[in-house]
Amino acid sequence: MRTVLMVLFDQVQSLDVTGPLEVFAGANTWRTRHGDGPVYDIRTASLGGEMVRTSSGLRLAPDEDHGIVRSMRARSRFLLTGRPG
Repeated sequence: MRTVLMVLFDQVQSLDVTGPLEVFAGANTWRTRHGDGPVYDIRTASLGGEMVRTSSGLRLAPDEDHGIVRSMRARSRFLLTGRPG
């Protein structure tokens, strides 16, 4: 299984988080429906594992501290979410 770690920042646009997350989750659903197991372990992280507030005020609770990046396997993928400006 490949880990996809989405690194979250304050003032991120929520679509920059939820859009890619839905794509990876959809791929897992499709594979499951076609007899294969999910291929992506989708995780979120932020500085210190703290809550993040999007540009629209939505609060996101990450799964972990972004410091986990150092210990992740070679088959991991990282997504740095966008910021305005």
